[in-house]
Amino acid sequence: MLAGHRLSEDGAVDVSRVLVVDDDPDINRLLRVRLKSRGFQVEGASNGEEALRLLGEGMRPEGLAF
Repeated sequence: MLAGHRLSEDGAVDVSRVLVVDDDPDINRLLRVRLKSRGFQVEGASNGEEALRLLGEGMRPEGLAF
């Protein structure tokens, strides 16, 4: 298995999605850059309200970082 990836039932590589939530812009950016460099699809939110909006708009992360 590749870091930041998982295999679907048909053997195809599926990129994991992560939602980063942090009100410190430097930490938020650092986490997003590090996760992207490891192959994750990353969305960022600066607070809980913004994270809930993204989730309400259909963002379905496999993981959260906050």
